[in-house]
Amino acid sequence: MRTLKITCNHGWTVKALRTYERTLQTVKLRHRVMAVRLVMEGQKGVDVARFLGLHRDSVSTYVKNFTTGGMEALLK
Repeated sequence: MRTLKITCNHGWTVKALRTYERTLQTVKLRHRVMAVRLVMEGQKGVDVARFLGLHRDSVSTYVKNFTTGGMEALLK
């Protein structure tokens, strides 16, 4: 599996993502933001998926959505 990379962070930092995660009430949305943050921190997609109990394709999709459309696309 290729390494996931976020090519555009839309102004979000790892610290800002971590803070935002804590405000989300829905576990599903929190996992999406957490997946993006962990990839930004340098974790492999497959390891992020295993840690969060997600499918690796889901993590890849979350990163793709965030990269192309920012937080709005990620949470849609």
